[in-house]
Amino acid sequence: MSRTRSDGVEGLKGFLDFAAKGRSALAVRSNTSSAGKGFESVVAEELRKRGYTANCLVGCSDYKIDVAVANPDKPDTYLLAISCCGASWYKTGTAKERHIAQAGVLKGLGWNTATVYILDWLDNKEKAVRKLEDEINAALERYRHPETSVKEEPGKATELVFEKIEASTLTDSCSEYKAFKVKEYGTSDKFNESGETKIIKCVGDILEKEAPISRTVLKKKLFACFGITRPGDNMKKTADTAIEKSGAVSTAAGDNEFLWRTDQDPEQYTECRAVYSDDEKRSVDEIPPEELANGIRLIMEDQIAMQRDDLIRETAHLFGVTRITDSVTAAVSLGIRAAKHRGYVEFGEDGKVSFSEQK
Repeated sequence: MSRTRSDGVEGLKGFLDFAAKGRSALAVRSNTSSAGKGFESVVAEELRKRGYTANCLVGCSDYKIDVAVANPDKPDTYLLAISCCGASWYKTGTAKERHIAQAGVLKGLGWNTATVYILDWLDNKEKAVRKLEDEINAALERYRHPETSVKEEPGKATELVFEKIEASTLTDSCSEYKAFKVKEYGTSDKFNESGETKIIKCVGDILEKEAPISRTVLKKKLFACFGITRPGDNMKKTADTAIEKSGAVSTAAGDNEFLWRTDQDPEQYTECRAVYSDDEKRSVDEIPPEELANGIRLIMEDQIAMQRDDLIRETAHLFGVTRITDSVTAAVSLGIRAAKHRGYVEFGEDGKVSFSEQK
């Protein structure tokens, strides 16, 4: 391929080199931006003063490496990718993706990576630059003296291996959701004042097992225990009366109502019941905002800050819901409001939700 000047053949050669080697995915090119527009330009200029070739905003996709340092032994390739927490960094949704995922993908592509923070730079520029120089020298040493265990066999392509990021299991901090199992308490002809004692007992048993519970869900299970599939107005009134006499505490959330046992205080409720089998899974609008708020707290403790839409998605996923509908968004929004009321989160001017350690 070296005997031709065809751009297409040259591009194919570059792709095959990338697929085979997986290192320094982008070659150093003369048309790469060297100026930059922000802090990255300051970092690059300081490195140039010290004899390094440094370019800004390197990359072919929307993601750009803030500063890329060329390999002095092989000037047409890059040696180190430096993140200056620039535009690509801020466009990433979550803290975990910014601090772990981006570096993980770059390492999987064969890059050496380093990060420099503007606050560290302003506090002690020389120390920050020395740290970068140490990273460059360490990368250069690895290039000059590679470990024998990672030597490539001649003519054999190396499989690209991306760094695996182990996701934390938030459900380890959650309790198990135990649904009430429907069983026979009587027949439909006894679902009236004459059978009130059994009806109230059934309501109490459902609350004991499953509270806090949506009023709608409780009534469905109550009717099912008496073999009722299509309750009439009188039966609905009987169910409402039994719920009132059971002593259940009621809270409203949007168009929904949730019922609590007398020994439960909604304001002090701390459980997040996100561990359950598929046949017991609840829809998000069947979960009280107080419980959603507890799940949101777990997520924000792990993520620190994220966009509101991302938080809605992550909260739904925690409770086993993958499809984000309008009803899911509305329910989780009430949970976010409850989390803010409890002091678990706060909102920034940029619309991001941040974890608060007030409680």
